[in-house]
Amino acid sequence: MARLNLLLPTTLFVSLLAAGSAWAENIALVISNGTYAHGSTVRAIDRAHSGLVRTYEARGYRVYGGNNLNRAAMAREMEAFEGQLDDADIAVVQLVGHTAALGDHGWFLPVDINPNSATDFEMGGVSFNLFAQMLGTHDARAVLFIGSSGDDVSGIRGVDGGIGAVNAPPGLLVVSGLYGNLNTAITNEFLKVDARLTDAMNRSGSRLNYSGYISSRLVLAPRNAPVVTPPRVVITPPVVQRTPETIEAALGLTRTQRRRIQENLTVLRFDTRGVDGVFGRGTRSAIAAWQADERLEVTGYITQAQIGRLERRANAERRVLAEADEAYWRSTGASGREDDLNRYLRRYPQGAHATEAQRLLQQAVQRADETYWRETGITGLEDDLNRYLRRYPEGVHATEARRMLQRVSTQGDETYWRETGASGLEDDMIRYLRRYPEGVHANEARRMLQQVSGQTDQDEWERALNRNTIRAFERYLERFPDGLYNRAAKARLLALGGELDRDTSGRDDPGAGQSAAEAAARAAENALGMDNSTRLLIELRLIALGYRPGAPDGIFDSDTRAALSAFQRDRSMPSTGYVNALTITALLRGG
Repeated sequence: MARLNLLLPTTLFVSLLAAGSAWAENIALVISNGTYAHGSTVRAIDRAHSGLVRTYEARGYRVYGGNNLNRAAMAREMEAFEGQLDDADIAVVQLVGHTAALGDHGWFLPVDINPNSATDFEMGGVSFNLFAQMLGTHDARAVLFIGSSGDDVSGIRGVDGGIGAVNAPPGLLVVSGLYGNLNTAITNEFLKVDARLTDAMNRSGSRLNYSGYISSRLVLAPRNAPVVTPPRVVITPPVVQRTPETIEAALGLTRTQRRRIQENLTVLRFDTRGVDGVFGRGTRSAIAAWQADERLEVTGYITQAQIGRLERRANAERRVLAEADEAYWRSTGASGREDDLNRYLRRYPQGAHATEAQRLLQQAVQRADETYWRETGITGLEDDLNRYLRRYPEGVHATEARRMLQRVSTQGDETYWRETGASGLEDDMIRYLRRYPEGVHANEARRMLQQVSGQTDQDEWERALNRNTIRAFERYLERFPDGLYNRAAKARLLALGGELDRDTSGRDDPGAGQSAAEAAARAAENALGMDNSTRLLIELRLIALGYRPGAPDGIFDSDTRAALSAFQRDRSMPSTGYVNALTITALLRGG
């Protein structure tokens, strides 16, 4: 028959020391795994194994297998069992221990498996389909018994403790269930002398599951079967070459143990590129660097002795770091001062006292906040409230400070209005608007200024007549270019020998050397026909935006022209110093 390619190559030397012993025609592979290196232990499975073997032998079976077999031992026993299949009459495989399944695919687990993923089951477990394929050549004369421990040993998503769906070839019966029920049924029913398979199944009831081919004639323990005395078998284990990799692999390190090794290397300042329990390139490089530092053979793989040495070195370093942490805490954070606490946290953000430092720092900040509030904001003065908010914009009393500041600002506005604008005098209203351009009474002040402007026109005209000088009439025309006495003022100016080509600041116009562009800008401004109130509002708007047009009096002098020019330049407009529609729009927008 064709041999299956099993798990591991082995060298098996069988020496039959009992001369003349006859091999039984019925063979059984019985494996009971109850004690796992990286999983739960089921002692009852171990205790039942020897009794099962004796029962099979008493019924004439040559028994292979064993108790608590690792992957390599299972491979050797399976190979020995398979070597006798051609000459066997009845072939039985009984597997008892931990099982795992991912969907329909199931595995029987050797005792040395250490799974961290579903792939580890495929690589480290033995597929039930492999056992079924091995028995598939014994048409109607083979049974596969599977007794599961019932424990879900994986802890891996999608993997459970079942057996999946065994793909039984034609002629093979698969019997499965919990290990206790299965062992009892095999001992008392299936291996009962002259018991037919179907009768044993009926007596075992629903405690077990059956799939595949059921023969009504097959008897697993015929009455005349000879009692088998097992030969002494000397097994020569395969020669395994010891390399740094195999030496480390033999340690069977768990993921937790690997993480500890990575933590120790990190403490000693060897970069593992992560502490995840996976020995990748970063960890291998870190191990090699540590081995070189310790003057050990540099392999990148670790031994048991080196693990202990690494642990001692790391613990010593941890003590040094802890002492340095404690000393720095005593010299800084223990004082409770804000600066000292920040110094400690900058050096030891994850230190032994980091949590305490953060708590004390929060308290220190709150105390400083309260102290500064008592020194400033609690006075209720506008300057003090602003000082508090500049230092603690999100402070404990920030909301209260803003509320008080709003109240103070409103009170100051009202007080200043009573002192200035409420008088109705032009200068007082201008003073009010200079301080509170958006104040409570700003609109009222501007309305009153417009009402006053008519009376001011009359006063300025009378002043010009009384003085009867060129400058007096020029001043009238500067302040009131569209005034009631505009024509009379121009006529009187000409009569006194003055000129009409003077701009509002008293400078010569384009006819006296100005550029054509400046003349055009001046003409565009004059075309707007702005009265004194409009000019005053423009000056006030410039002041509100941070420019310096001089005293807000409605007269566009050199300071006003400079402020307008700067405003236009800052907004990428032609910097003429004269007002046009675009400039007015930008002033109204505030930008």
